[in-house]
Amino acid sequence: MVPPVVVWRFAEPRPVEFVDVLRGIVDDESREIDWVLDTTRRNWVLVPSRVMAEKEAHHFATEAQAVALLEQEDPEFCLHSVNDLERIVAALDRSADFPVSGCATS
Repeated sequence: MVPPVVVWRFAEPRPVEFVDVLRGIVDDESREIDWVLDTTRRNWVLVPSRVMAEKEAHHFATEAQAVALLEQEDPEFCLHSVNDLERIVAALDRSADFPVSGCATS
């Protein structure tokens, strides 16, 4: 099990309402870990904060390198991050405006 790194892109215009809903869900006090939600670039990214901290601390070129390190060194964190992503997806799916059931994942 590895920490999730979720990357996606919207067709223009970008839905402002969606990012507000998503931020509220990501920052909910029931979260198991802290997250980075980066909407400043063309591709939006949702990634555990610790992945980015490990990337910076080890001067990794990619998030994938940090994910691989965490998979080896802290499987419990990996489990918490996957559980928390499932919470985020379920909360989005319950949202009347932004249901995600039936969306393709890889």
